[in-house]
Amino acid sequence: MSISSDGIICYGICFGEEFEFPFGCDVEDEDGNPLEHEEFDDWYVDVILGVDSSEMDYKEKSDIINNSQLELCQHCSYDYPMYILCIRGTEHKAWRGDPTLLDFEEMNKFVTPEAVAELKRVAKIIDPDCGEPGWWLASLYG
Repeated sequence: MSISSDGIICYGICFGEEFEFPFGCDVEDEDGNPLEHEEFDDWYVDVILGVDSSEMDYKEKSDIINNSQLELCQHCSYDYPMYILCIRGTEHKAWRGDPTLLDFEEMNKFVTPEAVAELKRVAKIIDPDCGEPGWWLASLYG
């Protein structure tokens, strides 16, 4: 098994390493692998969108999440994850040894006034003292 560090860029609001989210981001499966942020998705659908997801099947909830404006981007490492709440469509990764050419004109199409307003609104619910949004360059070691 090898270890790599990948580059990540996204437009969002970064939360510090000691930040306690109102949902569980540090969820692992029985083998210790991080799960995709299902609890963020549940929280986002139930609290932010005001839709009861408890009776939804996987596809129905996935469709809602995939059509939402925001997503949670993990960075730092799998063992010590940190998160950026970002606008969907702005997160891009460069895997170790595989450079990625970025098209900022295309990426900026997602950074609309409506998406930025939603980002700020949700970030303020998560943390009233959150910072301002911007382009973040991060890495994920793992």
